Amino acid sequence: MIHNRFITNILNLNNTLYFISILSLVFLDRVTKIYYKNLLYSGSNLKVFSFLDFTLVYNYGAAFGMLSDQQSWQRYLLIFIGIIASIFMLIFLYKLDADKNTSNIRIKFATILILSGTLGNISDRIYHGYVIDFISMHYNDFYFPVFNIADIMISVGFLFFITNEFMLKSLNNYKNQ
Repeated sequence: MIHNRFITNILNLNNTLYFISILSLVFLDRVTKIYYKNLLYSGSNLKVFSFLDFTLVYNYGAAFGMLSDQQSWQRYLLIFIGIIASIFMLIFLYKLDADKNTSNIRIKFATILILSGTLGNISDRIYHGYVIDFISMHYNDFYFPVFNIADIMISVGFLFFITNEFMLKSLNNYKNQ
């Protein structure tokens, strides 16, 4: 009984749409990384606007290059953490699908973005041993760490989570008045 319900839930339309969305976003991330890896060489710079460059950087560490100066152990640790986080996000998405609350739509979208970004960066670590970053934003001499499309997906996903929480708290405060 549980097995049949699980298979039915996996094959339902929502889960198919989630799967297609995740694959499409990971594909977008992979295509942009491959394109800029072929267009640029490590450390080269392509100016787009006064505040935006495309600069190819190989990130051996975590976010913003943390742990990049370690030996090779951080690669395996970051892959392991990414896989565990992805499994939890898939379970979370599966459980959210059972709840038909309309506010969950934003949370589902946020989860899909974060999961897609995580999978994009994990695939880089597995395949290359590093994450390909190429978007460089700056103002005068202040440079934000170089990032990629997967990082944007993760950041926007977290912003959706945070704003959703504020919206729910505001709505609850309004209802309680």
